[in-house]
Amino acid sequence: EAVAVAKRLCAASDIVVENFAAGVMDRMGLGYGVLRALRPDVVMIALSGYGATGPDCDKVSYGPAQVPLSGLSSVTGYRGWPPMHVGISYGDPTGGLHGAVAILAALLHRARTGEGQYIDLSQWESSMTVLPEAIVSWTMNGVAPVRDGNRDPHMAPHGIFHAAGDDRWVAIAIEDDAAWGRFARCLGRPELADDARFATLVARKRHEDQVEAMVTEWTRTRAPEEVTGRLQEAGIAAFTAATNRDIAEDPHLGTRGFFVELPHPEVGVRRHIGVPWRMSASDCRVRWPAPCLGADTDRVLRDACGYSDAEIADLRARQVLA
Repeated sequence: EAVAVAKRLCAASDIVVENFAAGVMDRMGLGYGVLRALRPDVVMIALSGYGATGPDCDKVSYGPAQVPLSGLSSVTGYRGWPPMHVGISYGDPTGGLHGAVAILAALLHRARTGEGQYIDLSQWESSMTVLPEAIVSWTMNGVAPVRDGNRDPHMAPHGIFHAAGDDRWVAIAIEDDAAWGRFARCLGRPELADDARFATLVARKRHEDQVEAMVTEWTRTRAPEEVTGRLQEAGIAAFTAATNRDIAEDPHLGTRGFFVELPHPEVGVRRHIGVPWRMSASDCRVRWPAPCLGADTDRVLRDACGYSDAEIADLRARQVLA
């Protein structure tokens, strides 16, 4: 009977989103063919681990396992170390973002043609979109990138360096030789700009251990704010390696209104992350927090599907609804 409720809900929906393993919706009797018969212009998206086709489509998938599979772990870590996990499951956020864009494209197609469609999204493939340089390096040149910590093949110094204070760090990136000259002056050692060991990127890469030792010697006796302030004034990319607390209290983010305070029925008022863009003609604020599980079930079944209060109560009494 729960499937019948789901069908009735899908028939009233413009978009159906599912995140089961490939084939689960079909086995439940809720595949695209069934839903399309209920609503011909429905847009359905399936966000599965490996997509609905191919030899791996039936394999078990979880976000943490997709990170190494996508190639991210192979380029994360230090030289001589094993591959490292990057700390988050990229397949979930990248799959969601790509899924949102795909849905918008499908809705645009429907507005033009009247046709709905099925979107088959692979979270594995979505994860790969965050490291195009590494993949193209192999497909175009046959060169596999190596794990090299925080270093960059096209910039030196480039990394995160110890600053004064407990677990305080600063990120510094010297993008070219001119920036190196400005950086040398900030260090109080302008002669380094013309030193043959450091004057060019090739030379700095050759002596990178020595370069990083000099940078650390300078940064570790100074507060992160002093380091970044001096370097930013010189036109050098330098930032504090921010903690979650730093981010929550950052005055720039506060000025832009990135964090919003919203009331929640169970935990009270809490700060939430907002949206990272501003639009000149649209109000794009976050207006309410995520609902509690099932908070909107009755309203949706009543308003969108036409169930009466008595029918909803009966479904819940028989545990058809959670």
